[in-house]
Amino acid sequence: MAERLVICGGLPARASGKEDVLELDVKASESAGSRVNLKLGDLSVRMVEDVPHVLTDLIEIAAYVYCADQFTRRGGETMSDMGRDWFRRFSFRIPVRRIDLWQRADIRESLIETLASLSDDHFDFDFVPHPEPQPTGLQPYLDFGDSVESGFIPDEVILFSGGLDSFAGAVESLVGRGRQVALVSHRASPMIDLAPSNAAGLEATIWSEEGGY
Repeated sequence: MAERLVICGGLPARASGKEDVLELDVKASESAGSRVNLKLGDLSVRMVEDVPHVLTDLIEIAAYVYCADQFTRRGGETMSDMGRDWFRRFSFRIPVRRIDLWQRADIRESLIETLASLSDDHFDFDFVPHPEPQPTGLQPYLDFGDSVESGFIPDEVILFSGGLDSFAGAVESLVGRGRQVALVSHRASPMIDLAPSNAAGLEATIWSEEGGY
């Protein structure tokens, strides 16, 4: 089983010398090998308010887990050890702003169980207080503009791939039940623009037929 120590946010490695260490940092310079490109400006615009600390923490954790997954292979050069080497063990050390929340046993267990269920991998998290928690919760990479008077509070959050199933589910919630919905998509490559284009089409259709929303 491949084992990897993932040091995040510019924290000191503190490795024993025997571990495979991967360093990731959302605040690193663009030329740094540890750089994780993360911008939450678009999210704050759609929420019409600043991203709260706990959500910023969650998105950073998700970004670090995603990058670690992408940079860690499964199996070997041949298929002979695929069964044994398919599973991986990740140990993350991540700075967070809401340390009181992320150190709770139930929160940590839910996070680990969710990731293990999705990936068949083993996870461990060591959360530490963020070294630069600015009072406003803003970080340089967030790129927020002027503050807005009111925010958008969704009734539910829907994963939106751009396919027929998620499209129909979004229409049913928005039109059928009149719910305020936040659509969440993942765009891994600029070559894959189906979800954003379908979301724009959905928005235009509902606006036209319902006279706004």
